Amino acid sequence: MDNSTAFWSITFPALLPFILIVVLFLLWRVIKWLERRKWKPITARVLRIEAIDKRDRDGVLEPRKYKLDLVFQWQSVDRYRSWIFPRIYDLPKAGDILQLRYHPKEEDFRLVMSSAEKREYRHARMVTWVFLGMVVTLPVLISLACSHLPQGFVLPEMSLCLFCAVLYLVVFLIRRFVGTRRSRRKIESGKLRPITAQVHGFRKDSEGDVHAFCLVRVNGQEKEVSLLYSHGKHYKVGQQVTLYLNPETGEILHIPRMDTAD
Repeated sequence: MDNSTAFWSITFPALLPFILIVVLFLLWRVIKWLERRKWKPITARVLRIEAIDKRDRDGVLEPRKYKLDLVFQWQSVDRYRSWIFPRIYDLPKAGDILQLRYHPKEEDFRLVMSSAEKREYRHARMVTWVFLGMVVTLPVLISLACSHLPQGFVLPEMSLCLFCAVLYLVVFLIRRFVGTRRSRRKIESGKLRPITAQVHGFRKDSEGDVHAFCLVRVNGQEKEVSLLYSHGKHYKVGQQVTLYLNPETGEILHIPRMDTAD
């Protein structure tokens, strides 16, 4: 076997997962582009907002929904439609103007993301694709490396699995550590201010998991903040917790590892 053949016999299997990921990504982009063409940009005005709360058999609140009554022009005619707002944050007020995309056939709406939201979405998507690439490629590279070890040197398959598991655990711990340090820096610099709130009740999220939540009033508006469980910690109604307020945006965060209230 000459050097060129040997090179491609090693390189091509290692690159194959990347090639498949790129092809699938391009196919997904084409499908999304074709779907996006069906949605037409419109401007709608919010007439009224109604909060919809329901409880399950155990008395736990279902995910809150907001029904918006909208008016918009389509083909030079005013149309009135009701729409379930797809978010529980950034809720508009009556009289606000929304930039939406409208599907005439399905009579459905979509929000138009802001520039900041698009940047955040692209960053999250890039991190996801990089992680998936690592998950797919790393075992292949390790297997290729082991296949070219000197004769007589045997590495058990269990050792390979254990090595990959430890490596993924290290990456997870590094991300967790970096996230904690970033939060601490924001708190120390005043970008996040600690506030104390009380647990108001329990509500399910969109996946059916139950979370405690607090009601906090910021700038004259009452906001509902979900609490995340940390190390199996559970909350009780009336219990005090520490939340963090971003004075610039009005956003309220719950950081379980820094929840110092009892």
